[in-house]
Amino acid sequence: DRVRGLLAAAEHVSDVNAAVVGSALATTTPLALWFDFEENDDAPPGAADAWAPPPFVCVSEPFDLWHESRRGDHRGVHEVVGVAGRPVLLVKAPVAYDSLRPDGLTPLARAECPSVTWEDLGKEG
Repeated sequence: DRVRGLLAAAEHVSDVNAAVVGSALATTTPLALWFDFEENDDAPPGAADAWAPPPFVCVSEPFDLWHESRRGDHRGVHEVVGVAGRPVLLVKAPVAYDSLRPDGLTPLARAECPSVTWEDLGKEG
């Protein structure tokens, strides 16, 4: 499929900052950011204002994606376009495409994501 072709040709990273910088390059070589954590934590019942943003904001916010991962993904992959037109894939491991992740590339872990509030993100205040 098309996503498999993009991943096969991609530069693969597991660091959000590297993905943000790389996404700004004017190239047609896709960039794949791999992450491995529960990306779509829903607010627990009754949490209301105390609910923190889900971990997926770590990878979604820099690319202006909605914070709920399962909206718009294709088998665990979100496809966006960098500022210079570069294809960027945000890949939730494990997925059907794991065989295309380079050996030795450890996906971004939740612990490596900064803790943020909705206010930090400019969504409330």
